[in-house]
Amino acid sequence: MTKTAAQPTETLDFKRILPIFVIVLVDLLGLTIIIPVLPLYAVSFGADPFTIGLLATAYPLMQLIGGPLLGSLSDRFGRRPVLIVSQFGTFLGFLLLAAANALPLLFLSRIIDGFTGGNIVTAQAAITDSTTPRTRAQGLGLIGAAFGLGFVLGPAISGVALALSDNNYRVPALIAAVFSLASIALTLTWFKETLPPEKRGQAQRQRGN
Repeated sequence: MTKTAAQPTETLDFKRILPIFVIVLVDLLGLTIIIPVLPLYAVSFGADPFTIGLLATAYPLMQLIGGPLLGSLSDRFGRRPVLIVSQFGTFLGFLLLAAANALPLLFLSRIIDGFTGGNIVTAQAAITDSTTPRTRAQGLGLIGAAFGLGFVLGPAISGVALALSDNNYRVPALIAAVFSLASIALTLTWFKETLPPEKRGQAQRQRGN
């Protein structure tokens, strides 16, 4: 009776994935700090329920448009530069939100943040670059874990910020901007390009197919 040789188990290179996980988590903290306070912020400018619904829709709608575009650009120019540019857009959106003094500026801030917030597609592409077919599910699962942590910690931070600032809605926006700035710093100093130049044309052709 012959024995079948055990196949080696392929494990996820967590050290390579960790920078992407942390960057996504910090980005999501900025987003989830804003979500619970946004309707209250809009009401302070006289928004009705319909307008609040439109404001809430602006972010995911622009993310739907920006996500594929940013993903395509990252296939052409690399993950790191696209991630940095999109993070700067998110940072600008948070600063505009903190400085808003009318509803149109709230909408503009969410439109900017939503369009550049499609950088999650770029982060997922970086995960795909950094994993093998056997470890890809584990790597993408960490993105899901970052979402879970972000949606637990973000609203809690927002609540504490409002309590300490006597319901000053600009304070959570400024805190979100700080988290966004931290994610930019992490990308500049820690994140290494995952798509080498010789593979960029190939990645773009595969996306087109």
